[in-house]
This record gives sequence, C-alpha cells and structure tokens, in this order.
Amino acid sequence: AVDQSGNTYSVGAVYHVPWVRGVSVFGNKSTNFRDQSGAQRFEDEALRPQREIGPLEGEGRDYGLKFGFLDGRMNATLTRFEVAQTNAATGFDGNVSNYIGAIWTTLQNNGPNTLQTDAQNPQGHHVGGSDTRAQESTGWELELTANPSRGWRVSFNVSKSENVVSGLGENVAAYVEKHRATWQARSSLPYNTGPGVGPGFLTNSGGSNTIGALITGLDGIGACTKSGENQTEVNIRPWNANGFTAYRFSEGPFRNLTVGGGVNYRGKAIVGVKAPSSPADPDQRVQIFKGNAYYLVNAMVGYDFKPRQKFTLRTQLNIENLLDNDELQVLASNYGISQPPLNTGTINKWYYHLEPRRYSLSITLGF
Repeated sequence: AVDQSGNTYSVGAVYHVPWVRGVSVFGNKSTNFRDQSGAQRFEDEALRPQREIGPLEGEGRDYGLKFGFLDGRMNATLTRFEVAQTNAATGFDGNVSNYIGAIWTTLQNNGPNTLQTDAQNPQGHHVGGSDTRAQESTGWELELTANPSRGWRVSFNVSKSENVVSGLGENVAAYVEKHRATWQARSSLPYNTGPGVGPGFLTNSGGSNTIGALITGLDGIGACTKSGENQTEVNIRPWNANGFTAYRFSEGPFRNLTVGGGVNYRGKAIVGVKAPSSPADPDQRVQIFKGNAYYLVNAMVGYDFKPRQKFTLRTQLNIENLLDNDELQVLASNYGISQPPLNTGTINKWYYHLEPRRYSLSITLGF
C-alpha cells in the first residue's frame, strides 16, 4: 500500500514599512496533503492494488500589502494568491470502460458471437479505477473593514481567480497505449452490438462496429479530454464579492439593539470550455461558455438582554435570501463528446434553484 502520510508546514512574515505609516508587506507559504486511501489508477482489476494513486499534495502562497487608516478604524488588505495541487483522483468518460470492455470481450470470443463477456469472466480484465489531474488557482483579493463610528462596522471583499487544470486523461491514455498493439492487430474484428454486451453502433474512420472503431472512439475521447489541458476549470465562478454592515445602538430607546444587512455576489459560472481537439480542428478558438451570475441579500436583527448582573442573553434573527431570489443556476456541466444522452457538440447542464428565503432564530446565554 502507498504511504498516505505526509509532512506539512506553514511560514509567514510581516514587514511594517518604517517610512510609510500604516503600510505593511506580508507573505505566507504552506503545504498540505489529503489522504486518498483506496483510490487506484485506471488499470486491470488484478493490477490495481499495486497502482494506488497516493495522497493529493498541495502548495499555497499568498503575499500582498496591508493598509491602516484613521488610527486603525479603517483597514485594507490586497492579496495575491497562488495555489497548486497535484495527483488528485478524478473520474473519466463512462464510455472508456464500455469501449475497452467491448474490445476485451470481442478478443476473448474471437468475434461478435459472445459466450461470455469480459465482466463475466473471472479471469477477465475488469478495467476500472481513477484518472488523475493537477490544478492551479491564481488570483487577487481585496478586503476592506471599517468602523466609521462607535457601534457601526462595515466589511467588504472582492476576489478574482483563474483556475486551470492540467495532466488530464494520463492514466487512461497510458492504458490504451499499453494495449494498442494487441488491439490493433485484430482491429477488423467486429464486436457484438447487442444491448448489455457492446456499446451499440459505432462507425468512424477506424471501421464500422469493429475493434478499430472502438480504438478510434477511445482516441477521440482522449483527444477531447486532453483539449482541456491548461484550460479554465468548469463549474467555478471567477468573480465573487461580499459586503456587510451592522450597527449597534448604545443609547436611547434602541439601546442594545443591533441591525445589519449584506449582499453576497457570485459572478458568472464557467459551465463549459471547448478547445481545439487537434491542429486539424477547423475551429481553433478556445470557447468559454458561462452561466448566470446571482446575488443574495441577507439581514439580521439582534438584541442583548441582561436579566441578571452576571448573565447576558442575546437573541438574534437571521434572514437569508431576503428578496427570495429563486433564479435557476447551473449545478454542473460538461461538453458532450460521446454517445447519447451526452449529445456531441453541445454543453450538457444540470440545474438547481437557489434556496428560498430562510429564517433562523438563535438565543445565546453568557455568564
């Protein structure tokens, strides 16, 4: 078994610029890892136990400037961040297993007359496991906090990130290359197109319902997967912002009452990326497809009681999604490259509704 343990560290420093009041320079660096016990590389069943993926490893850096104004009542932080992770276990197109299983089944039966599939054969290949990928995220974040007056606080932050993926499809590609010569030697052999046995009808430059067609199909899936190399990751929102303000009355009829509200903004989601699959692709553009942005308004009201000198009682009502925004959002997506229901050449999307207005009441006793 692969050792899933690891060492992590975190270091940082802050330098207060002596000749500029209220300005500091900072930097931090850290490493991390995550246990992926049980995750195995794409391979035959008999070999997978020796092909564990191992832990996910990551490294992060952030550095920037801190500003303090008005004797500390207003502060700002501008941060540049860089985060990278490698060896992350990930899935792959479902037709990869179907096509490879059909190839081994056809070779086992020497043609389409299937007496036993590869899955049914106790000594079969039984392909499975996971692929891996790497990811890098870079961006900027601006954070502002202020106390304009006693009892009034304001906070705001906005961030812009770029997420890029790499190392796509390498495990599946390695498996295909390892067995390509064996498969290609029988490329003209037809496979069983029956339900539950083969992947259905497949015609391309490799043949019609043959092992050659399956090999070409696998190459097509691999090329489309690899076309996402060093491209923007899907299902993320590059722009995000949050703002909140609250005021606590310290005197008068509303003494000990706190009221507040804020807005959460989530920018347009990247729902699909179509890159050229090869230099021969007539469309050499990198097309990025985006979903909707949205915002949520939240509010709160709280009141502090002091029933006895040694005790405090705080009640607070929170209202999330105050305006009851129910816009449809994209939960996940992919670019269709295979057989139905993933229609070739289209962005396939799965949707969800934002959670409706929600109330929550909390009571806190302090002593």
